[in-house]
Amino acid sequence: MDVVAERLEGPAEWSRLGVFVPVPLGWSARASATGDLQLEHAKTGVVVRVSRRTAGPSDPQEGETVAFSDAGRFRRVLALEPTGTTTFRRPDGSLRIEWWTEHEDAIHVEILSQPARALQAITLAEEILRGLQML
Repeated sequence: MDVVAERLEGPAEWSRLGVFVPVPLGWSARASATGDLQLEHAKTGVVVRVSRRTAGPSDPQEGETVAFSDAGRFRRVLALEPTGTTTFRRPDGSLRIEWWTEHEDAIHVEILSQPARALQAITLAEEILRGLQML
């Protein structure tokens, strides 16, 4: 993440660059000067990132492999419609679960988690995902 421009402790609200993100109780958030937001769950260490990128899925980062990819039929995020999701397995065995939009002005949401906690991570992040709004 770029230089931290703002820190928040949940419950709070954050909006920049046309996106609104709730910061629930038990989560902290760091916003960069470029408008990226990284949230971390205090008890589990689950990380959620919200950022602006080009439309469509991102390419695997170095050492990552695609574990699952879907264009709009599974794990939908209504605020990001039309949307898709990709799950990457990272070299250390952890997962990067990404939701992406097909809009020209694209938003990406990522969850970083250990495989054994992936379902818990998605469940924890649902409160953020449900409250996410395009402005």
